[in-house]
Amino acid sequence: MPKLKNTMKNFEPDFSQFEKVLKKGKPDRPVFFEYYVDPAVVCPHENRINPDIKDAAEAIAERDIRVFKHCRADYATLRIHDYGFTFPHPSGEGGKTISLNACSSVETRADFERFPWPDPEKADYGVFERCEKYLPCGMKLMVDAPMGLLENLVRITGYENLCYMLFEDPALAKDLADKIGGILLRHYEKLAHYPTIGAFMINDDWGFNTQPMLAPQNIRELIKPWHVKFAAAAHAGGKYAIMHSCGQLKDLMEDIICDIRMDAKHSYEDNITPIEDFYEIYKTRIAILGGLDIDFLCRRPPEQIYARAKAMLERAQSCGGYALGSGNSIPYYVPKASFDAMQRALVE
Repeated sequence: MPKLKNTMKNFEPDFSQFEKVLKKGKPDRPVFFEYYVDPAVVCPHENRINPDIKDAAEAIAERDIRVFKHCRADYATLRIHDYGFTFPHPSGEGGKTISLNACSSVETRADFERFPWPDPEKADYGVFERCEKYLPCGMKLMVDAPMGLLENLVRITGYENLCYMLFEDPALAKDLADKIGGILLRHYEKLAHYPTIGAFMINDDWGFNTQPMLAPQNIRELIKPWHVKFAAAAHAGGKYAIMHSCGQLKDLMEDIICDIRMDAKHSYEDNITPIEDFYEIYKTRIAILGGLDIDFLCRRPPEQIYARAKAMLERAQSCGGYALGSGNSIPYYVPKASFDAMQRALVE
């Protein structure tokens, strides 16, 4: 089997290479994937905001496009919360780690009625058109949601309260899920109209390390029907649907692949299922993105990171459907030498 052509040293984005991965095919050269890369991990020249761009939303978009091109990506992630669309979570702001029970805003029907629900119509979606002038030839955008359906449901009710609500007032739990789902669906429907966007990151953490956050039947009844609609909105607009979900989802993978019809799965941890094992199980059924555990990237020496990344690319060479990256995203605390070692596997 001939090796993939490696043209990454003189890199120019080519979204069609990422498309080949998303179609479970073999790209012409290794493909890089990250949900998001903190600009602080990239060289100083690439993480600055251009002071000549007066529109704040455009300035963030231009910076992130530049960062992703520097990282040898065929797309750039623009995060919707940067453009004015997010669910209010007063107890969870400030970037601090908090309990899943700390954010109970809705416990009763009256709370539901007075909750300040966000309106996608008020977000700055026009930035996805205005930033086209910053996109290199061949590059497209990937856009996410302001957290997912289950994530927002848990943040609004509190995890324990949600568990009680499913037993004591299932109608309220369903109305909450449907309210959040309807808002997110409108969000994805609006995104579908922009030709600059090539993929939706449908982000929604469903699991803990050992099991889903709710019983699979609860997820199938409350959450899954909306994810079917999210993926359908992506496909109707000619976009790809990528599921980002942390946690142990083995009991729900058939739902994700067969019913929701996600094009790709992202987010992996070694203590749940190492990416090598996950790839061998699902490589012919869904595209697999990233997978190098964040703890592994933070703690192991660069030589070991490079070796594992290179071995993963070689493992996927014959079947395809794989893009190299971390198991989640690249936060500011990932050592630059570790990130560079993973990237080096793309070019050497």
